[in-house]
Amino acid sequence: MAFIEIKNLFKRFKKVVAVNHIQLEVNEGELLTLLGPSGCGKTTTLRCIAGLERPEEGDIVIDGKPMLSKGFVHPSKRGIGMVFQNYAVWPHMKVYKNIIYGLKLQRMPKQTIQEKAQQILELVGLDGLEDRYPGQLSGGQQQRVALARALVSNPKVLLLDEPLSNLDAKLREGLRFEIKSLVRRMGITSVYVMTRQKPWSFLIESPSWTREM
Repeated sequence: MAFIEIKNLFKRFKKVVAVNHIQLEVNEGELLTLLGPSGCGKTTTLRCIAGLERPEEGDIVIDGKPMLSKGFVHPSKRGIGMVFQNYAVWPHMKVYKNIIYGLKLQRMPKQTIQEKAQQILELVGLDGLEDRYPGQLSGGQQQRVALARALVSNPKVLLLDEPLSNLDAKLREGLRFEIKSLVRRMGITSVYVMTRQKPWSFLIESPSWTREM
């Protein structure tokens, strides 16, 4: 059974149709990539999964639970971690506080927060940088902070919206490989959005299949 099911999803912004009745399934533990040119609906689809946009039609089911048809499920209740294109780290907070922010909102015990933070710092290669501010880090390191913040709460689903597009080509390729390796080791069901410079295609790729939409 699919872990994420997108059923007849339709989203419009005024007169512009952003997502046109998409049907999609993502298996548990799968890393799925949405490829397509700017404006084809990749990010809107991702934001609908996260609950940041409300579609006019269709449903999204995550781990067997409908997110729309039985009442709108708030983003904080969906068990989702999200990494954005522009890092979205807080410049006034040190690395450690950026990463644990969500855990503090959940009122986790201090010891549990410290243990989770240390584990994720080591996992994403930021161990020893926890007392630095984002402005003291490279672009790649800042994106690692954003990734750590998304993963530290052990989400059911990880959504990545062109997270490496602001990095240079060499660093981008290396980090892309690291992210793929990391999410597969953790077994998190993931959807990764990338821009494809082709005028008409919206491709969906996974380790087992590719489909053009």
